[in-house]
Amino acid sequence: MNIEDPISSEPLNLSPDSSDTELWSLYADVSQRLQVSSASIKAAITSLLDNSIIWDRSAQREFMQTIDKSIDHISGMMAAMTLAMQSEGSILRLGLEPSSIPEILFRAVDGLEKSAPGLAVTLALPGEGRLALVDYDYLRMALKLLFEALISAGNAPPTTLRIRAEQTAADWQIHVEGDFARAATVLIAWLGSETTQPLPLASGAPGGIPAEARLKAFTAARLLRQQRIALSVPEGATPISFTLTIPHSGERWKSAASS
Repeated sequence: MNIEDPISSEPLNLSPDSSDTELWSLYADVSQRLQVSSASIKAAITSLLDNSIIWDRSAQREFMQTIDKSIDHISGMMAAMTLAMQSEGSILRLGLEPSSIPEILFRAVDGLEKSAPGLAVTLALPGEGRLALVDYDYLRMALKLLFEALISAGNAPPTTLRIRAEQTAADWQIHVEGDFARAATVLIAWLGSETTQPLPLASGAPGGIPAEARLKAFTAARLLRQQRIALSVPEGATPISFTLTIPHSGERWKSAASS
C-alpha cells in the first residue's frame, strides 16, 4: 500500500513487506540523532566547567535547559528503540490484567505539554467504568509514544490535543483529535488501515516523516496490535481525529473522587 505524502509528491512506501534493511536503516538514523543530543550535552557541560569564562545566571540556565531537553530526548528514543527491537524479536511478554483506562490515559499524557511548547492538552475522563484486560505499562507507553509521534511528525507541533474516553456496552473508546501537521495524517492513515499486520515503515525520502516520529509510531503500533487494540479514522474528519477501541472486562472500576 502506498499513501501519498501530503508534503511531498513522492509516495511514502507503507507496504507490509518493508525489509529488515529499512528497519535497521531507521535505527541507524535515530542513532545518529542520539549522537547529536549527546554532543549537545557534552558541549553544554564543557562550557559550564570552563573556568576561564564567568557565565551569568541566564546563560547557566540556558545550558541547563539544553542538557535537560537532550537527556529527555535520549531517554525517550532509547526506550522506543528497546521496545521496537523487543517486539521485532518476539521478546516482548505482555502481562494482561484488569486495568483502569482513565488512569492509564492520565499517566500517558503526563509531560506532553512540556515536550511541545504551546500545546494545550484537554483530557475528558469518566470517574468510573469497567476495567480493560490490557498490559498497564505497555499500553501507557504505547499511548505516550503514539501522541509524541503525532506531535513531532511535522515541522510545527499542534497547539491543541483533545482526548476523551467513553465506555460503551462492549468496550472503551478513546477519541483523539487535534490540529496535527499534515504529515501526521500519513501515520494515522496507516494505523487505521491494517492493525493486524506488521507495521510498515515510511521511507526516508525528502519531505517524509522524521525518524523519531516513525520509530515511535512503529513501537506504539506494535504494542497496540499485540493487545488487539483497534484504531479507526472517520472519513473527512476535521480537525484530524481517530478512535482507539479497547474491549473491557467484566470488572468495574471507580475513582476515589467518585466513590
